[in-house]
Amino acid sequence: MILAFLFTFFLYVYLDFFFRERLCPEAKVLPSLPRWKVGKEWTFFISPGYWVARLLKNRISFFPPYQRMHARRHLVWKSNIYNVYFSCFITTLVFTLFCIWPNSVNFLTALATIRFVSRTFEITYAFGNDVVSRQQNKSGLHKQTRIRLALKSYFELYIIAIPVYFLYSDSMTFSKAVIMSMSVGSLTNVGMAISEKNDLLSIFAFSQVLATLSLVVLSLAMYLSRKK
Repeated sequence: MILAFLFTFFLYVYLDFFFRERLCPEAKVLPSLPRWKVGKEWTFFISPGYWVARLLKNRISFFPPYQRMHARRHLVWKSNIYNVYFSCFITTLVFTLFCIWPNSVNFLTALATIRFVSRTFEITYAFGNDVVSRQQNKSGLHKQTRIRLALKSYFELYIIAIPVYFLYSDSMTFSKAVIMSMSVGSLTNVGMAISEKNDLLSIFAFSQVLATLSLVVLSLAMYLSRKK
Protein backbone atom coordinates (compact mmCIF):
# COMPACT_ATOMS: atom_id res chain seq x y z
CA MET A 1 0.00 0.00 0.00
CA ILE A 2 2.85 2.39 0.87
CA LEU A 3 4.68 1.70 -2.39
CA ALA A 4 1.45 2.14 -4.34
CA PHE A 5 0.84 5.45 -2.60
CA LEU A 6 4.38 6.76 -3.26
CA PHE A 7 4.27 5.71 -6.91
CA THR A 8 0.84 7.29 -7.36
CA PHE A 9 1.86 10.47 -5.55
CA PHE A 10 4.88 11.21 -7.76
CA LEU A 11 2.97 10.18 -10.89
CA TYR A 12 0.21 12.58 -9.87
CA VAL A 13 2.70 15.42 -9.27
CA TYR A 14 4.33 14.87 -12.67
CA LEU A 15 1.00 14.79 -14.55
CA ASP A 16 -0.36 17.81 -12.69
CA PHE A 17 2.75 19.84 -13.43
CA PHE A 18 2.86 18.63 -17.05
CA PHE A 19 -0.71 19.74 -17.81
CA ARG A 20 -0.73 22.94 -15.74
CA GLU A 21 2.48 24.19 -17.28
CA ARG A 22 0.92 23.88 -20.72
CA LEU A 23 -2.06 25.94 -19.63
CA CYS A 24 0.18 28.97 -19.43
CA PRO A 25 2.92 28.77 -22.08
CA GLU A 26 4.17 32.19 -20.98
CA ALA A 27 5.24 30.72 -17.64
CA LYS A 28 7.30 28.07 -19.38
CA VAL A 29 9.38 30.27 -21.66
CA LEU A 30 11.58 32.66 -19.71
CA PRO A 31 15.03 34.15 -20.43
CA SER A 32 16.35 32.26 -17.41
CA LEU A 33 14.80 30.03 -14.77
CA PRO A 34 13.70 32.29 -11.89
CA ARG A 35 14.65 31.54 -8.33
CA TRP A 36 12.21 29.58 -6.19
CA LYS A 37 10.25 31.79 -3.83
CA VAL A 38 11.11 30.50 -0.37
CA GLY A 39 8.18 29.48 1.80
CA LYS A 40 5.31 26.97 1.96
CA GLU A 41 7.45 24.07 0.73
CA TRP A 42 5.40 21.82 3.05
CA THR A 43 2.40 22.23 0.75
CA PHE A 44 4.13 19.93 -1.75
CA PHE A 45 3.25 16.94 0.44
CA ILE A 46 -0.32 18.03 1.25
CA SER A 47 -1.43 19.70 -1.96
CA PRO A 48 0.85 19.14 -4.96
CA GLY A 49 -1.61 21.14 -7.06
CA TYR A 50 -1.24 24.21 -4.87
CA TRP A 51 2.55 23.82 -4.95
CA VAL A 52 2.58 23.60 -8.75
CA ALA A 53 0.30 26.64 -9.05
CA ARG A 54 2.59 28.56 -6.70
CA LEU A 55 5.60 27.56 -8.80
CA LEU A 56 4.00 28.86 -12.00
CA LYS A 57 2.80 32.07 -10.33
CA ASN A 58 6.35 32.61 -9.09
CA ARG A 59 7.61 32.44 -12.66
CA ILE A 60 4.96 34.92 -13.75
CA SER A 61 6.03 37.36 -11.03
CA PHE A 62 9.27 37.91 -13.00
CA PHE A 63 7.36 39.12 -16.06
CA PRO A 64 7.25 42.80 -17.01
CA PRO A 65 4.34 44.58 -15.25
CA TYR A 66 2.26 44.91 -18.42
CA GLN A 67 2.39 41.11 -18.99
CA ARG A 68 2.18 39.93 -15.39
CA MET A 69 -1.52 40.51 -14.72
CA HIS A 70 -2.66 39.07 -18.04
CA ALA A 71 -0.58 35.91 -17.59
CA ARG A 72 -1.78 35.44 -14.01
CA ARG A 73 -5.42 35.93 -15.00
CA HIS A 74 -4.99 33.45 -17.85
CA LEU A 75 -3.40 30.88 -15.53
CA VAL A 76 -6.11 31.18 -12.85
CA TRP A 77 -8.96 30.88 -15.35
CA LYS A 78 -7.46 27.97 -17.28
CA SER A 79 -6.41 26.14 -14.10
CA ASN A 80 -9.97 26.29 -12.77
CA ILE A 81 -11.36 24.69 -15.93
CA TYR A 82 -8.55 22.15 -16.02
CA ASN A 83 -9.18 21.09 -12.43
CA VAL A 84 -12.87 20.39 -13.08
CA TYR A 85 -12.10 18.23 -16.11
CA PHE A 86 -9.17 16.49 -14.39
CA SER A 87 -11.30 15.65 -11.36
CA CYS A 88 -14.05 14.25 -13.60
CA PHE A 89 -11.44 12.19 -15.43
CA ILE A 90 -9.95 10.77 -12.22
CA THR A 91 -13.37 9.88 -10.79
CA THR A 92 -14.38 8.18 -14.03
CA LEU A 93 -11.03 6.35 -14.18
CA VAL A 94 -11.36 5.11 -10.61
CA PHE A 95 -14.78 3.52 -11.15
CA THR A 96 -13.89 2.17 -14.59
CA LEU A 97 -10.71 0.45 -13.41
CA PHE A 98 -12.43 -0.79 -10.26
CA CYS A 99 -15.00 -2.59 -12.42
CA ILE A 100 -12.57 -4.15 -14.90
CA TRP A 101 -9.52 -4.57 -12.63
CA PRO A 102 -10.48 -4.94 -8.94
CA ASN A 103 -6.89 -5.76 -7.96
CA SER A 104 -5.92 -2.15 -8.66
CA VAL A 105 -7.80 -0.98 -5.56
CA ASN A 106 -4.61 0.17 -3.78
CA PHE A 107 -3.61 2.37 -6.71
CA LEU A 108 -7.14 3.71 -7.09
CA THR A 109 -7.48 4.46 -3.39
CA ALA A 110 -4.18 6.34 -3.40
CA LEU A 111 -5.15 8.30 -6.53
CA ALA A 112 -8.59 9.26 -5.20
CA THR A 113 -7.17 10.22 -1.80
CA ILE A 114 -4.36 12.36 -3.22
CA ARG A 115 -6.76 14.19 -5.52
CA PHE A 116 -9.29 14.78 -2.76
CA VAL A 117 -6.80 16.02 -0.17
CA SER A 118 -4.87 18.12 -2.68
CA ARG A 119 -7.93 19.88 -4.11
CA THR A 120 -9.84 20.41 -0.86
CA PHE A 121 -6.76 22.06 0.63
CA GLU A 122 -6.09 24.13 -2.49
CA ILE A 123 -9.71 25.29 -2.73
CA THR A 124 -10.01 26.08 0.97
CA TYR A 125 -6.70 27.92 1.17
CA ALA A 126 -6.86 29.74 -2.17
CA PHE A 127 -10.43 31.05 -1.89
CA GLY A 128 -10.19 31.66 1.85
CA ASN A 129 -6.96 33.59 1.43
CA ASP A 130 -8.50 35.60 -1.39
CA VAL A 131 -11.27 36.71 0.96
CA VAL A 132 -9.18 37.67 4.01
CA SER A 133 -6.15 39.01 2.14
CA ARG A 134 -5.79 42.77 1.86
CA GLN A 135 -3.34 42.55 -1.02
CA GLN A 136 -4.05 44.15 -4.36
CA ASN A 137 -5.92 42.04 -6.92
CA LYS A 138 -2.98 40.59 -8.86
CA SER A 139 -5.02 38.76 -11.49
CA GLY A 140 -7.45 41.53 -12.38
CA LEU A 141 -10.43 39.16 -12.25
CA HIS A 142 -13.80 40.85 -11.72
CA LYS A 143 -16.29 39.59 -9.15
CA GLN A 144 -18.50 37.93 -11.78
CA THR A 145 -15.55 35.88 -12.98
CA ARG A 146 -14.55 35.00 -9.42
CA ILE A 147 -18.10 33.82 -8.69
CA ARG A 148 -18.00 31.56 -11.74
CA LEU A 149 -14.66 30.14 -10.59
CA ALA A 150 -16.08 29.48 -7.12
CA LEU A 151 -19.17 27.74 -8.51
CA LYS A 152 -17.05 25.47 -10.73
CA SER A 153 -14.89 24.54 -7.74
CA TYR A 154 -18.04 23.89 -5.70
CA PHE A 155 -19.22 21.46 -8.37
CA GLU A 156 -15.77 19.86 -8.40
CA LEU A 157 -15.97 19.13 -4.66
CA TYR A 158 -18.95 16.86 -5.30
CA ILE A 159 -17.02 14.98 -7.98
CA ILE A 160 -13.81 14.32 -6.03
CA ALA A 161 -15.66 13.20 -2.89
CA ILE A 162 -17.54 10.36 -4.59
CA PRO A 163 -14.59 7.94 -5.06
CA VAL A 164 -13.16 8.41 -1.55
CA TYR A 165 -16.54 7.69 0.04
CA PHE A 166 -16.88 4.64 -2.18
CA LEU A 167 -13.39 3.20 -1.64
CA TYR A 168 -13.14 3.73 2.10
CA SER A 169 -16.31 1.85 2.97
CA ASP A 170 -16.84 -1.86 2.33
CA SER A 171 -20.62 -1.46 2.28
CA MET A 172 -20.70 1.57 -0.01
CA THR A 173 -22.28 1.39 -3.46
CA PHE A 174 -21.77 3.89 -6.27
CA SER A 175 -25.26 5.37 -5.88
CA LYS A 176 -24.85 5.66 -2.12
CA ALA A 177 -21.46 7.38 -2.56
CA VAL A 178 -23.06 9.91 -4.93
CA ILE A 179 -25.88 10.59 -2.48
CA MET A 180 -23.41 10.96 0.40
CA SER A 181 -21.31 13.44 -1.56
CA MET A 182 -24.40 15.47 -2.44
CA SER A 183 -25.67 15.34 1.14
CA VAL A 184 -22.38 16.48 2.67
CA GLY A 185 -21.60 19.02 -0.06
CA SER A 186 -25.00 20.66 0.19
CA LEU A 187 -24.74 20.65 4.01
CA THR A 188 -28.20 19.06 4.20
CA ASN A 189 -27.25 15.70 5.73
CA VAL A 190 -23.66 15.66 6.95
CA GLY A 191 -24.68 13.07 9.53
CA MET A 192 -25.00 10.50 6.73
CA ALA A 193 -21.20 10.19 6.64
CA ILE A 194 -20.88 10.24 10.42
CA SER A 195 -23.49 7.48 10.79
CA GLU A 196 -21.21 5.10 8.90
CA LYS A 197 -19.04 4.94 12.05
CA ASN A 198 -15.92 5.17 9.93
CA ASP A 199 -13.33 7.67 11.16
CA LEU A 200 -11.83 8.20 7.71
CA LEU A 201 -15.22 8.92 6.17
CA SER A 202 -15.87 11.43 8.94
CA ILE A 203 -12.54 13.15 8.20
CA PHE A 204 -13.32 13.29 4.48
CA ALA A 205 -16.79 14.66 5.21
CA PHE A 206 -15.34 17.34 7.49
CA SER A 207 -12.84 18.31 4.77
CA GLN A 208 -15.60 18.59 2.17
CA VAL A 209 -17.70 20.71 4.53
CA LEU A 210 -14.76 23.01 5.30
CA ALA A 211 -13.98 23.51 1.62
CA THR A 212 -17.68 24.09 0.88
CA LEU A 213 -17.95 26.70 3.62
CA SER A 214 -14.88 28.52 2.28
CA LEU A 215 -16.61 28.75 -1.09
CA VAL A 216 -20.24 29.37 -0.18
CA VAL A 217 -20.06 31.28 3.09
CA LEU A 218 -16.80 33.19 2.61
CA SER A 219 -16.02 33.52 -1.08
CA LEU A 220 -19.45 33.91 -2.65
CA ALA A 221 -20.67 36.24 0.09
CA MET A 222 -17.57 38.41 -0.22
CA TYR A 223 -17.60 38.46 -4.03
CA LEU A 224 -21.28 39.41 -4.14
CA SER A 225 -20.64 42.30 -1.77
CA ARG A 226 -17.81 43.71 -3.87
CA LYS A 227 -18.50 46.53 -6.29
CA LYS A 228 -16.40 44.98 -9.03
